[in-house]
Amino acid sequence: MLRFGCVPATEGNGMVQALRENDLSNIAVLLVGPASIARFAPILQKRALRYFEAQDAAAALGNLYRWQPGAIVCDHDMPNITGTEFTRIVRHAPNIPDPTVPLMLFVGDADRAVVEEARDAGVGQIVVLSAGEATLWAKLRQAITSPPRFVAGAPYFGPDRRYLNRHVSPERRRTPATLIARPCGAGRVGAF
Repeated sequence: MLRFGCVPATEGNGMVQALRENDLSNIAVLLVGPASIARFAPILQKRALRYFEAQDAAAALGNLYRWQPGAIVCDHDMPNITGTEFTRIVRHAPNIPDPTVPLMLFVGDADRAVVEEARDAGVGQIVVLSAGEATLWAKLRQAITSPPRFVAGAPYFGPDRRYLNRHVSPERRRTPATLIARPCGAGRVGAF
């Protein structure tokens, strides 16, 4: 079942300018899975932000090109496709409109194996279900307004996992990588 909390985002809708003005009203957020919908829909409604709901990953993937969200919040535990598998598809499938879209994963607990697998799949932020509303909003806002650079290197494609601005010499890398700057929350506007 699909439900809409807004109208579809359109290319060239002023997202970059809006973010410069600290206004998120032009950003649409895709909520995938029942836990994400239950926790984030009220937060987005309270702030009058646009969002889409998809009960599972298949429904989200089927409508991703039409919706073109500025951020995705996804449950880890979903039927058929886990949140980690969904992330891999979003980051690597050729028909995805913006593989650099900020993606948050909602997990029941911060099990080390799940966190490492999600990080390696290209998840930008991992949030536990027990997090409070202020934390959830702060993480979502940060994901949209301050997205990290993206690393494109075999086999990893996803957010730069280094939080410090330190240089890593080419000889220390296992494989060559390219950093891709993503305009904040730009969606398809200016994306590669």
